[in-house]
Amino acid sequence: MKCELTPMPLAIAVSLAIATTTVRAEVLEEVIVTAQKRSESVQDLPISVTAFSGDQMKKLGFESSIQLASQTPGLITAQNNGEGNIATVSIRGVGLMDYSEHNESPSAVYVDEFYKANLSGLDFQLFDLDRAEVLRGPQGTLFGRNATGGLVHYVTARPTQQNEGYAELTAGQFGELKAEGAVGGGITDTIAARLSGIYSVHDGINKNLYPGGKDGNALNLWGVRGQLQFEPAQGLSVLLKLEAGENDNDGGNPYAHQGLAPDPVTGLSVEAPTDFFGYANGNRDPRSVEPNRPSSLNSKVQSGLLRVEWDVADMTLTSITGFEQLDKNFSQDPDASPVDVFNTTFKPRGDEITQELRLQGDGNRSRWVGGLYYMSYKNRGKQIGDVPVFGIVQDVSWDMGTDTWAAFGQYEYDIAPDWTAVAGLRYTQENKHMETIWDTVVPGVGVVDSAVFNQASVGDLAKFDKNNVSYLARLNWKPSEDLLLYASTSNAFKGGTFNLGFFAPTGTDGLFDPTRVPVGQEELTSYETGFKSTILGGAARLNGAVFYYDYTDYQAFLFDGQTLTNYLFNNDANVKGGELELAASPADGWDIALGASYLDALVENVADKGALVGGVTTVKDRPMPLAPHWSLNGLVRYGFAVPWGGEMSLQADMNYVGSQHFDPLGSPAMEQGSYTLGNVRVAWTSDDRRWTVAGAVQNVTDEAVIAYSFDLGDAIGVRQDVYVRPRWASFSVDYHW
Repeated sequence: MKCELTPMPLAIAVSLAIATTTVRAEVLEEVIVTAQKRSESVQDLPISVTAFSGDQMKKLGFESSIQLASQTPGLITAQNNGEGNIATVSIRGVGLMDYSEHNESPSAVYVDEFYKANLSGLDFQLFDLDRAEVLRGPQGTLFGRNATGGLVHYVTARPTQQNEGYAELTAGQFGELKAEGAVGGGITDTIAARLSGIYSVHDGINKNLYPGGKDGNALNLWGVRGQLQFEPAQGLSVLLKLEAGENDNDGGNPYAHQGLAPDPVTGLSVEAPTDFFGYANGNRDPRSVEPNRPSSLNSKVQSGLLRVEWDVADMTLTSITGFEQLDKNFSQDPDASPVDVFNTTFKPRGDEITQELRLQGDGNRSRWVGGLYYMSYKNRGKQIGDVPVFGIVQDVSWDMGTDTWAAFGQYEYDIAPDWTAVAGLRYTQENKHMETIWDTVVPGVGVVDSAVFNQASVGDLAKFDKNNVSYLARLNWKPSEDLLLYASTSNAFKGGTFNLGFFAPTGTDGLFDPTRVPVGQEELTSYETGFKSTILGGAARLNGAVFYYDYTDYQAFLFDGQTLTNYLFNNDANVKGGELELAASPADGWDIALGASYLDALVENVADKGALVGGVTTVKDRPMPLAPHWSLNGLVRYGFAVPWGGEMSLQADMNYVGSQHFDPLGSPAMEQGSYTLGNVRVAWTSDDRRWTVAGAVQNVTDEAVIAYSFDLGDAIGVRQDVYVRPRWASFSVDYHW
């Protein structure tokens, strides 16, 4: 599956390695990560992880937070509302397709160890980063919060006493202009500061055929980050980070669309020769749109982090306090047509506060960490659906609050020189409440129908109060310096939630059915074995893992086209698969990296829609969304010295993704066939490494790939489509000091 600023440098699954060469390796290098709350090399980490340094991400052309998928086995990302909007993150098939603003992802995203609960905040621009880590598999003990499938962790560049900085300017097709940079250094012997910023714009990439309509999926954003690092005493460090940003896109994120019809036997959507509006399908550029209503997106975010680290008595006490506030105003024409059928506006706001306190240390043969975690997350807002074909307006307001705390610990003990046993536990208490009001308004008349869902009206259905225990047990064996083997079992939970659509869910009698609003928590238990190896005398690294997931009450997503209602339901599921990553420098100047992922992911006992069309309902196991059987990545780079000084590099990378579904029913029309995206880059770097001039082309073959699709077949006979970026050439100049 392609991701947001989609086709960018789709490359590999990098397991970082490198032999010493005369020409410096730009893409592959060892990365130090903190996946276990301490610094260690990827090769020493008994977890299936892919990591990128900030420099690697630059060389690979990553601009957006969801582009790591192009280089990471088992990670699939999608923009289900277009650039700069809600993103879907799926790790080993574990993701959530529902776009409801109040939901949280089961594959978590962290920035500087701060968990980002708000779905609208998961698609963000990358600038001034130290590294990114993708951890596959449940991370229920150390990270805990909704890390059922794993997590993506971004670490920003910190202030140092060294005076340093960079400035980069990029220009490209579609009016692209991006400027970013950072400056930092010591203010006093004990205080350092760093200021980073980005400004990025480009024109719309979806041609609007409606007269006077603006092209869609443009970008117009800025972001700024300020940090102060205090070291008032030996072993004491205090970091304060404040960040703000805004994306103001008056072209919005309109959909392209394809006509659908129900299969007369199964009721599942199949492609139709014409769409609901009488247009023949396939007669125009798939990235063209024709909404008659203007679309717009404005989102603003402010966040802060206070990190205190204190070394005392051979232990480290760490306190991390964070907050994030995100406001969004998003309007669009969901039917994506020149006919006034359905128009929507979303105005959500999310406020999040977290606090983590942990203590860790080392013994003679052991390492341990323990701590407490608290989060308060409030998500509230209004969504308005104007339905001219019904002569009504659906005015929906919601207010959801989540309070959760946890106690966690992990202990490692070297039972022999080459054997280590690891055990971890996390106790979590989660309280959640929801209030929703659905008002049906007839213009000129007023409210004609209303449904209320809160504790006063439905009692305990409107709250979620659970506690659970996550665990980890792992055995590591390191028979030599160049080989690590491990086997583990672990589990994690994602809290329950509530269904939220434009219409209140109803029962067979057509009346409001409040029992269809709550959604139970999901639990994933994992069994995994893997290896990390350095081979060919240090010239290459080969890492791999195989796993089996036993999934209880997986939160599957469907859209009820009869009532225009988002609907999550709980079904068991199972996933089995594995990843393999190779990174090598086989000769002077050469870097090669390959990655592969295999998934067999099934949602159990899912019924199709046969009864709705007079057919026969079939219940069977069906493919998980965003879980292709195979995905492959590859990268080749060659660097060589040039007579006029400096180094030239030539780079090509590709990403193959097998066919995948966008719904849990396996509907024929909701399947994206296999595809391959490729990119090329040529760059010159000066001898002192300060100047880099580069040109790149993404999606070289201009593939029209659907990154996300949404079935409105039951409602208006169309499918909403979001496409990856078209072929895109750019040129950049980068200066470091």
